Amino acid sequence: MVETKAKRATRKPAGRVAKPAGVTPAQPAGVTGWLSRLQPREAETIGRLSFTPLILTGGDGGPGVTLAHEAIAAGTLEVTEKEGGVVQELLATNKGPLPVAILEGDTLIGCKQNRVIAHSVLIAAGASALIPVGCMQHGRWSWQGRHFATGEMRVDPGFRREAVRETTAAKRRRERPRLDQHRLWDKVDSRMAAYCMASPSSDYHEAMFQRSHEAREQVARYKPQAGDVGVLVTCEGRLVAIEVTGSPQLWTGLADRTLPSYVFMADDPQEIEQLEKQPRDSAKGWLKRLSQARVAASPAVGLGEDLEIAGDGIVGAGLQWSEQPIHVAVFANGVSVHAQV
Repeated sequence: MVETKAKRATRKPAGRVAKPAGVTPAQPAGVTGWLSRLQPREAETIGRLSFTPLILTGGDGGPGVTLAHEAIAAGTLEVTEKEGGVVQELLATNKGPLPVAILEGDTLIGCKQNRVIAHSVLIAAGASALIPVGCMQHGRWSWQGRHFATGEMRVDPGFRREAVRETTAAKRRRERPRLDQHRLWDKVDSRMAAYCMASPSSDYHEAMFQRSHEAREQVARYKPQAGDVGVLVTCEGRLVAIEVTGSPQLWTGLADRTLPSYVFMADDPQEIEQLEKQPRDSAKGWLKRLSQARVAASPAVGLGEDLEIAGDGIVGAGLQWSEQPIHVAVFANGVSVHAQV
Protein backbone atom coordinates (compact mmCIF):
# COMPACT_ATOMS: atom_id res chain seq x y z
CA MET A 1 0.00 0.00 0.00
CA VAL A 2 1.37 3.43 -0.95
CA GLU A 3 1.96 5.69 2.03
CA THR A 4 0.74 9.27 2.12
CA LYS A 5 3.14 12.17 1.68
CA ALA A 6 2.85 13.23 5.31
CA LYS A 7 3.35 9.70 6.65
CA ARG A 8 6.43 8.98 4.57
CA ALA A 9 8.02 12.37 5.14
CA THR A 10 8.07 11.68 8.86
CA ARG A 11 9.37 8.11 8.58
CA LYS A 12 12.50 7.81 10.73
CA PRO A 13 13.74 11.39 10.30
CA ALA A 14 17.45 12.00 10.59
CA GLY A 15 18.50 13.20 14.02
CA ARG A 16 20.60 16.20 14.78
CA VAL A 17 24.34 15.83 14.59
CA ALA A 18 26.46 18.23 16.61
CA LYS A 19 29.59 19.73 15.14
CA PRO A 20 32.87 18.48 16.64
CA ALA A 21 33.91 20.54 19.64
CA GLY A 22 35.89 23.62 18.79
CA VAL A 23 35.15 23.45 15.05
CA THR A 24 33.91 26.65 13.42
CA PRO A 25 33.54 27.49 9.72
CA ALA A 26 36.78 28.80 8.28
CA GLN A 27 37.61 30.76 5.15
CA PRO A 28 39.69 28.31 3.05
CA ALA A 29 42.31 30.42 1.30
CA GLY A 30 43.11 27.69 -1.22
CA VAL A 31 39.54 27.53 -2.50
CA THR A 32 39.11 31.29 -2.86
CA GLY A 33 42.34 31.45 -4.84
CA TRP A 34 41.21 28.51 -6.97
CA LEU A 35 37.88 30.19 -7.76
CA SER A 36 39.67 33.39 -8.80
CA ARG A 37 41.63 31.41 -11.41
CA LEU A 38 38.53 30.40 -13.37
CA GLN A 39 38.43 31.94 -16.83
CA PRO A 40 35.71 31.84 -19.53
CA ARG A 41 36.04 30.60 -23.09
CA GLU A 42 33.68 31.55 -25.94
CA ALA A 43 30.02 30.91 -25.15
CA GLU A 44 27.63 28.67 -27.07
CA THR A 45 23.98 29.78 -27.26
CA ILE A 46 21.26 27.11 -27.18
CA GLY A 47 17.75 28.53 -27.21
CA ARG A 48 17.55 31.12 -24.45
CA LEU A 49 20.56 29.70 -22.60
CA SER A 50 24.23 30.61 -23.01
CA PHE A 51 26.81 27.97 -22.05
CA THR A 52 30.23 29.45 -21.26
CA PRO A 53 33.01 26.85 -20.82
CA LEU A 54 35.36 27.47 -17.90
CA ILE A 55 39.05 26.69 -17.68
CA LEU A 56 41.44 26.94 -14.74
CA THR A 57 44.60 28.95 -15.21
CA GLY A 58 47.80 27.81 -13.55
CA GLY A 59 47.27 24.06 -13.44
CA ASP A 60 44.36 21.74 -12.79
CA GLY A 61 45.62 18.61 -11.04
CA GLY A 62 42.55 17.80 -8.94
CA PRO A 63 42.09 14.97 -6.43
CA GLY A 64 41.89 11.37 -7.60
CA VAL A 65 38.26 10.40 -7.05
CA THR A 66 35.57 8.43 -8.89
CA LEU A 67 32.11 9.79 -9.66
CA ALA A 68 29.12 7.88 -8.30
CA HIS A 69 27.60 6.88 -11.65
CA GLU A 70 30.97 5.52 -12.80
CA ALA A 71 31.43 3.53 -9.60
CA ILE A 72 27.89 2.09 -9.72
CA ALA A 73 28.41 1.04 -13.34
CA ALA A 74 31.71 -0.63 -12.36
CA GLY A 75 30.08 -2.42 -9.43
CA THR A 76 32.33 -0.75 -6.85
CA LEU A 77 29.64 1.44 -5.25
CA GLU A 78 26.48 -0.04 -3.74
CA VAL A 79 23.63 2.21 -2.66
CA THR A 80 20.77 0.60 -0.73
CA GLU A 81 17.84 1.49 1.50
CA LYS A 82 18.73 2.17 5.12
CA GLU A 83 17.17 -0.33 7.53
CA GLY A 84 14.53 -1.40 5.03
CA GLY A 85 13.55 2.11 4.03
CA VAL A 86 14.03 5.69 5.29
CA VAL A 87 12.78 8.41 2.97
CA GLN A 88 15.62 10.90 3.40
CA GLU A 89 18.66 8.67 3.97
CA LEU A 90 20.36 5.88 2.02
CA LEU A 91 23.35 3.68 2.79
CA ALA A 92 26.28 3.80 0.36
CA THR A 93 29.26 1.41 0.44
CA ASN A 94 32.45 2.03 -1.53
CA LYS A 95 34.14 -1.24 -2.49
CA GLY A 96 36.60 0.38 -4.87
CA PRO A 97 40.22 1.57 -4.53
CA LEU A 98 39.46 5.31 -4.75
CA PRO A 99 37.15 7.68 -2.88
CA VAL A 100 33.74 8.07 -4.56
CA ALA A 101 32.06 11.47 -4.95
CA ILE A 102 28.27 11.31 -4.72
CA LEU A 103 27.23 14.81 -5.79
CA GLU A 104 24.14 16.85 -4.98
CA GLY A 105 21.69 16.58 -7.84
CA ASP A 106 22.65 13.00 -8.76
CA THR A 107 19.60 10.80 -9.32
CA LEU A 108 19.12 7.23 -8.13
CA ILE A 109 16.40 4.85 -9.32
CA GLY A 110 15.08 1.61 -7.86
CA CYS A 111 14.62 0.15 -4.38
CA LYS A 112 11.53 1.63 -2.67
CA GLN A 113 11.48 5.09 -4.26
CA ASN A 114 13.53 7.04 -6.78
CA ARG A 115 15.71 9.61 -5.01
CA VAL A 116 17.88 12.65 -5.57
CA ILE A 117 21.11 13.33 -3.67
CA ALA A 118 20.50 16.30 -1.38
CA HIS A 119 24.09 17.02 -0.37
CA SER A 120 27.48 15.99 -1.77
CA VAL A 121 29.36 13.25 0.08
CA LEU A 122 32.85 11.81 -0.51
CA ILE A 123 33.14 8.19 0.64
CA ALA A 124 36.56 6.72 1.40
CA ALA A 125 37.72 3.50 -0.22
CA GLY A 126 36.34 0.56 1.73
CA ALA A 127 33.98 2.73 3.78
CA SER A 128 30.22 3.20 4.13
CA ALA A 129 28.25 6.38 4.77
CA LEU A 130 24.67 7.55 5.18
CA ILE A 131 23.70 9.75 2.23
CA PRO A 132 21.17 12.62 2.54
CA VAL A 133 18.51 12.30 -0.19
CA GLY A 134 15.06 13.45 -1.19
CA CYS A 135 12.21 11.44 -2.68
CA MET A 136 11.30 12.22 -6.31
CA GLN A 137 8.48 9.66 -6.59
CA HIS A 138 5.89 10.10 -3.86
CA GLY A 139 3.43 7.55 -5.24
CA ARG A 140 5.58 4.45 -4.70
CA TRP A 141 6.87 2.70 -1.59
CA SER A 142 7.65 -0.82 -2.82
CA TRP A 143 10.75 -2.75 -3.77
CA GLN A 144 12.17 -2.54 -7.30
CA GLY A 145 15.49 -4.25 -6.73
CA ARG A 146 17.77 -4.18 -3.70
CA HIS A 147 20.39 -1.77 -5.10
CA PHE A 148 19.98 1.63 -6.72
CA ALA A 149 20.97 2.37 -10.30
CA THR A 150 21.79 5.86 -11.58
CA GLY A 151 19.15 8.01 -13.27
CA GLU A 152 19.21 9.26 -16.84
CA MET A 153 20.79 12.57 -15.80
CA ARG A 154 21.06 14.87 -12.80
CA VAL A 155 18.07 16.88 -11.65
CA ASP A 156 17.84 20.35 -13.13
CA PRO A 157 19.26 23.45 -11.41
CA GLY A 158 15.81 24.65 -10.34
CA PHE A 159 15.67 21.74 -7.88
CA ARG A 160 19.32 22.01 -6.94
CA ARG A 161 19.18 25.73 -6.13
CA GLU A 162 16.53 25.11 -3.47
CA ALA A 163 18.36 22.03 -2.18
CA VAL A 164 21.55 24.04 -1.62
CA ARG A 165 19.64 26.65 0.37
CA GLU A 166 17.87 24.05 2.52
CA THR A 167 20.85 21.82 3.26
CA THR A 168 23.01 24.84 4.07
CA ALA A 169 20.37 26.12 6.48
CA ALA A 170 20.20 22.69 8.15
CA LYS A 171 23.96 22.63 8.68
CA ARG A 172 23.82 26.09 10.24
CA ARG A 173 21.31 24.66 12.72
CA ARG A 174 23.86 21.90 13.45
CA GLU A 175 21.62 19.28 11.85
CA ARG A 176 22.42 16.76 9.16
CA PRO A 177 21.86 18.22 5.67
CA ARG A 178 18.26 17.59 4.64
CA LEU A 179 15.54 18.84 2.30
CA ASP A 180 12.00 20.06 2.86
CA GLN A 181 10.38 16.91 1.48
CA HIS A 182 6.90 18.42 1.08
CA ARG A 183 8.35 21.35 -0.87
CA LEU A 184 10.21 18.87 -3.07
CA TRP A 185 7.07 16.84 -3.79
CA ASP A 186 5.18 20.01 -4.68
CA LYS A 187 7.94 21.03 -7.08
CA VAL A 188 7.88 17.61 -8.75
CA ASP A 189 4.12 17.93 -9.26
CA SER A 190 4.53 21.46 -10.63
CA ARG A 191 7.26 20.40 -13.02
CA MET A 192 5.24 17.42 -14.30
CA ALA A 193 2.28 19.73 -14.94
CA ALA A 194 4.50 22.21 -16.81
CA TYR A 195 5.64 19.39 -19.10
CA CYS A 196 2.04 18.14 -19.54
CA MET A 197 3.12 14.73 -18.28
CA ALA A 198 1.34 12.29 -16.02
CA SER A 199 2.83 9.49 -13.95
CA PRO A 200 0.88 7.05 -11.74
CA SER A 201 3.54 7.44 -9.04
CA SER A 202 4.38 11.13 -9.65
CA ASP A 203 7.82 10.04 -10.83
CA TYR A 204 10.15 12.88 -11.83
CA HIS A 205 12.57 10.40 -13.38
CA GLU A 206 9.86 9.19 -15.76
CA ALA A 207 9.42 12.72 -17.11
CA MET A 208 13.19 13.15 -17.25
CA PHE A 209 13.59 9.88 -19.14
CA GLN A 210 10.89 10.81 -21.67
CA ARG A 211 12.52 14.18 -22.40
CA SER A 212 16.19 13.21 -22.05
CA HIS A 213 16.71 12.39 -25.74
CA GLU A 214 15.35 15.78 -26.80
CA ALA A 215 17.45 17.58 -24.18
CA ARG A 216 20.60 15.75 -25.24
CA GLU A 217 19.96 16.61 -28.87
CA GLN A 218 19.68 20.30 -28.00
CA VAL A 219 23.04 20.38 -26.20
CA ALA A 220 24.79 18.07 -28.67
CA ARG A 221 26.57 20.92 -30.44
CA TYR A 222 28.11 22.09 -27.17
CA LYS A 223 31.22 19.95 -26.82
CA PRO A 224 33.42 20.34 -23.72
CA GLN A 225 37.02 20.86 -24.79
CA ALA A 226 40.29 19.60 -23.33
CA GLY A 227 41.09 21.64 -20.24
CA ASP A 228 37.49 22.57 -19.37
CA VAL A 229 36.67 22.20 -15.68
CA GLY A 230 33.06 23.39 -15.77
CA VAL A 231 30.47 25.71 -17.26
CA LEU A 232 28.70 28.98 -16.54
CA VAL A 233 25.08 28.99 -17.73
CA THR A 234 22.99 32.15 -18.12
CA CYS A 235 19.55 32.98 -19.49
CA GLU A 236 19.79 36.33 -21.23
CA GLY A 237 22.52 37.40 -18.79
CA ARG A 238 20.77 36.08 -15.69
CA LEU A 239 22.65 33.40 -13.81
CA VAL A 240 21.32 29.86 -13.98
CA ALA A 241 24.40 28.23 -12.46
CA ILE A 242 28.17 28.13 -12.28
CA GLU A 243 29.29 24.53 -12.03
CA VAL A 244 32.94 23.54 -11.71
CA THR A 245 34.96 20.46 -10.79
CA GLY A 246 38.48 20.00 -9.47
CA SER A 247 39.92 18.72 -12.75
CA PRO A 248 39.13 18.33 -16.46
CA GLN A 249 38.84 14.57 -15.90
CA LEU A 250 36.04 15.04 -13.39
CA TRP A 251 34.20 17.48 -15.66
CA THR A 252 34.46 15.08 -18.60
CA GLY A 253 32.73 12.46 -16.48
CA LEU A 254 30.08 14.85 -15.19
CA ALA A 255 29.25 17.06 -18.20
CA ASP A 256 27.16 14.55 -20.16
CA ARG A 257 24.87 14.01 -17.16
CA THR A 258 24.67 17.70 -16.24
CA LEU A 259 24.38 19.81 -19.40
CA PRO A 260 21.04 18.34 -20.63
CA SER A 261 19.45 19.13 -17.26
CA TYR A 262 19.82 22.86 -17.91
CA VAL A 263 17.79 22.56 -21.10
CA PHE A 264 15.25 20.47 -19.19
CA MET A 265 14.77 23.33 -16.71
CA ALA A 266 14.50 26.00 -19.42
CA ASP A 267 11.33 24.36 -20.76
CA ASP A 268 9.43 25.21 -17.56
CA PRO A 269 7.77 28.68 -17.80
CA GLN A 270 7.74 29.01 -14.00
CA GLU A 271 11.52 28.61 -13.86
CA ILE A 272 11.99 31.22 -16.57
CA GLU A 273 9.69 33.56 -14.66
CA GLN A 274 11.87 33.14 -11.58
CA LEU A 275 15.03 33.77 -13.59
CA GLU A 276 13.60 36.98 -15.02
CA LYS A 277 13.53 38.40 -11.49
CA GLN A 278 17.30 38.01 -11.18
CA PRO A 279 19.94 40.61 -12.10
CA ARG A 280 21.88 40.49 -15.35
CA ASP A 281 25.64 40.39 -15.73
CA SER A 282 28.31 39.20 -18.17
CA ALA A 283 30.11 35.88 -17.76
CA LYS A 284 33.19 37.73 -16.50
CA GLY A 285 30.97 39.71 -14.15
CA TRP A 286 29.49 36.55 -12.60
CA LEU A 287 32.97 35.06 -12.23
CA LYS A 288 34.15 38.24 -10.51
CA ARG A 289 31.29 37.96 -8.04
CA LEU A 290 32.29 34.35 -7.40
CA SER A 291 35.94 35.26 -6.83
CA GLN A 292 34.87 37.89 -4.27
CA ALA A 293 32.37 35.65 -2.47
CA ARG A 294 32.76 34.46 1.09
CA VAL A 295 33.62 30.76 1.28
CA ALA A 296 33.24 28.94 4.60
CA ALA A 297 34.45 25.38 5.25
CA SER A 298 33.02 22.92 7.77
CA PRO A 299 33.34 19.15 8.42
CA ALA A 300 31.66 17.04 5.74
CA VAL A 301 29.45 13.97 6.13
CA GLY A 302 32.25 11.79 4.71
CA LEU A 303 35.78 12.72 3.70
CA GLY A 304 36.85 16.32 3.30
CA GLU A 305 35.03 19.54 4.01
CA ASP A 306 31.76 21.10 2.92
CA LEU A 307 31.97 24.54 1.32
CA GLU A 308 29.34 27.24 1.76
CA ILE A 309 29.49 30.13 -0.72
CA ALA A 310 27.70 33.46 -0.36
CA GLY A 311 28.31 36.57 -2.44
CA ASP A 312 26.76 39.42 -4.39
CA GLY A 313 23.60 37.88 -5.85
CA ILE A 314 24.89 34.31 -5.57
CA VAL A 315 24.69 31.33 -3.23
CA GLY A 316 26.37 27.96 -3.56
CA ALA A 317 27.91 24.89 -2.02
CA GLY A 318 30.77 22.55 -2.70
CA LEU A 319 33.07 19.84 -1.46
CA GLN A 320 36.84 19.77 -1.03
CA TRP A 321 39.30 17.13 0.08
CA SER A 322 42.91 17.67 1.14
CA GLU A 323 42.47 21.36 0.31
CA GLN A 324 41.58 20.45 -3.29
CA PRO A 325 38.09 21.32 -4.61
CA ILE A 326 36.10 18.40 -5.98
CA HIS A 327 32.87 20.12 -7.00
CA VAL A 328 31.32 23.59 -6.62
CA ALA A 329 27.85 24.72 -7.75
CA VAL A 330 26.64 28.32 -7.49
CA PHE A 331 23.18 29.73 -8.23
CA ALA A 332 21.47 33.13 -8.34
CA ASN A 333 20.20 34.34 -5.00
CA GLY A 334 17.96 37.34 -5.44
CA VAL A 335 18.63 40.92 -6.48
CA SER A 336 22.22 42.07 -6.73
CA VAL A 337 23.56 45.20 -5.10
CA HIS A 338 25.09 46.06 -8.46
CA ALA A 339 23.16 47.82 -11.19
CA GLN A 340 21.88 45.59 -13.95
CA VAL A 341 23.63 45.76 -17.32
